[in-house]
Amino acid sequence: MTNPHSNYAPPPLDEDVRNRILMEQMSQVRYIARHIHDRLPQHVPIEDLVHAGVLGLIDALTKYDEARQVQFKTYAKFRIRGAILDSLRELDCLENWKASTLAASMLRTAIGITTTIFASTCPAIRKRVLTSLR
Repeated sequence: MTNPHSNYAPPPLDEDVRNRILMEQMSQVRYIARHIHDRLPQHVPIEDLVHAGVLGLIDALTKYDEARQVQFKTYAKFRIRGAILDSLRELDCLENWKASTLAASMLRTAIGITTTIFASTCPAIRKRVLTSLR
């Protein structure tokens, strides 16, 4: 059985309506970003979380379908939170890669040979580094 909504794209909003909705939902973006930021280390800037949340809000505006009988605010909340969490996962992945690269560099300097230490758990970074080593 096929999903009747699988090929459905909601009609694009006119620019004024889109901007009005974006401005109305900015308080929700900031609220979700602050809520997540309260549980994070101090070095993570809240502005980065808000930026990721705005991208999630824009994505929600693009993909929202009234026919599914879900309020936009509810749908947007999940898209905003998901975008922020995705950005944090990416940040963590990059931090792991930076730490492993620094450790490898320090080891090469200390013992004077070419050695590669790569303990990152991020598959995308691991693939990029392994490809560059070939």
